[in-house]
Amino acid sequence: MKPVTILFIPDWILMIILILIIVILVVLIVFGRYKKKLNAMFEFRKRAVKGPEITEVIGAGPPTSRVKEDIEGAARRQAERKKIEKVLDLLEREYKEGIISEKAYNELRKRNLEKLKEMGT
Repeated sequence: MKPVTILFIPDWILMIILILIIVILVVLIVFGRYKKKLNAMFEFRKRAVKGPEITEVIGAGPPTSRVKEDIEGAARRQAERKKIEKVLDLLEREYKEGIISEKAYNELRKRNLEKLKEMGT
């Protein structure tokens, strides 16, 4: 029969482990109680690093519906312009590859260039 060996841990190591567990619990409790304040503090730091919004600088409120419509309209026009430019590129490639005839190419190209002129480009 083999003798049973018992793992011996010195008392001072047990005390250090116990103290660390208590410190961790206290820190978690403190962070839990002041979570809102800490989040607000970190949010302020993020905004300070990022910089103020333009509306805060000029003292204006949030954008009005008219301003939003103008911004959305500009974005739509830009998206439409990009679509037309892609169509023109596709027409060019298809014409060079012989997929469409010269007559169709010229007609479609003219129509899309007119759309671009109407948009102001």
